[in-house]
Amino acid sequence: MKIFTSILFLYLSLSPVFGSLNKVLNEESAQKILNQDKSFSVIIFMNRMCPCTNHNIEYLNDLSKKYGQIHFQGVHAVKNTKDELVIEYKKSKNLNFNLINDNNLMLADELEANRTPQVFIINNQSKKILYVGGVTDRTNPISAENHFLKKALEEIEATQNLPPTTHRSLGCAIVR
Repeated sequence: MKIFTSILFLYLSLSPVFGSLNKVLNEESAQKILNQDKSFSVIIFMNRMCPCTNHNIEYLNDLSKKYGQIHFQGVHAVKNTKDELVIEYKKSKNLNFNLINDNNLMLADELEANRTPQVFIINNQSKKILYVGGVTDRTNPISAENHFLKKALEEIEATQNLPPTTHRSLGCAIVR
């Protein structure tokens, strides 16, 4: 019974991740978060009150500068958050990429995002999701051994492609 419970837990915790890979965004969502002038977009689900999100801000800013040919888009995914709070948060954290408010969780639901920070890399032409996962293997990138997002961006830079990839996301749950 213990093995069955462990397998069921693993399946349920990973099924949203696997379900998102190779999914194609609907047109309304694509217009909100993709930049057709660039080949790829990095979509980062965030929460202004999540310590894990806040530990990653500087690192994400650095990556967005280093990989300027790739569009970075933040999505604040907390139900019923007022736009003013998201604008204030973006300014206070000096984000150098756009941050939109997903206060009805429409984008989080479509992409099946379940954590903050959680990253999705999307091919802007096909609108297919190629990467779903965490920024690193730790809640704070300073102590990380594996920099998942950076490795994916390096792969895109080198080959202009990315095979479908998933990694576990660490952080705060997106409450629905």
